Amino acid sequence: MPDRPYIRSAYKNWFEEHILVNDESPFEEILSKMASIGVIIPNFNQGGSIAETIESILSQTVLPDEIVVIDDASTDDSVEIIRSLSSEVPILRLIRNKKNRGVSYCMNLGTREAQSDLIIYRAADDVFIQNAISNAQKAFQA
Repeated sequence: MPDRPYIRSAYKNWFEEHILVNDESPFEEILSKMASIGVIIPNFNQGGSIAETIESILSQTVLPDEIVVIDDASTDDSVEIIRSLSSEVPILRLIRNKKNRGVSYCMNLGTREAQSDLIIYRAADDVFIQNAISNAQKAFQA
């Protein structure tokens, strides 16, 4: 897992609250074995829903290591909304296409740009159900 202090801190806080921890805590060992998770969101003119989608990701019990939004040359206010959120959320990254290329192109670009081991694709107007990322992570743990 890449060294991301804000993610490390969130996991460590959860770990300490839910698992008995002593001076020889296995936290760092467990964290190093966890696959990193990224969320890819293609966006085209979803200013009315993109903030809710991103907020649903940020309210998960397990946070992703990165959220990559690929904007497909939107003409609405969605880019401004994403930029505003990204100034407050260090795991959120915006990539913009100069011209509209379609959802498949955006998903492929997001996959190439992501740095995570596991990728979750989400539409810009979808809301994550509670524990979605945690459940995905558990499915890939050995």
